[in-house]
Amino acid sequence: MVFSKILQEPAIEAKENVDIFKNEFISDAINLSLKFLSINQKRQVTNKEEEQEKTVLSLAIINFLKHVSRDKVLCKKLFEIGLEQDALS
Repeated sequence: MVFSKILQEPAIEAKENVDIFKNEFISDAINLSLKFLSINQKRQVTNKEEEQEKTVLSLAIINFLKHVSRDKVLCKKLFEIGLEQDALS
């Protein structure tokens, strides 16, 4: 009984942290990710190391956005941000 409670507590805390992120920070995280992706795309590099850094950063951002798009709640936020950015263009 005590062991199962110990195992459940971190899971409950982790879920609460995920919920806080989804509710409070996801819009900022998506907006910053899109901004960084755009800046990174325009960045001129002079050597292979910088090119590799640029590629790794772009792939990390794309991977984040891919995971966002798989979650129904987060995907809705991603869609709303896309509409907002289209309206600004």
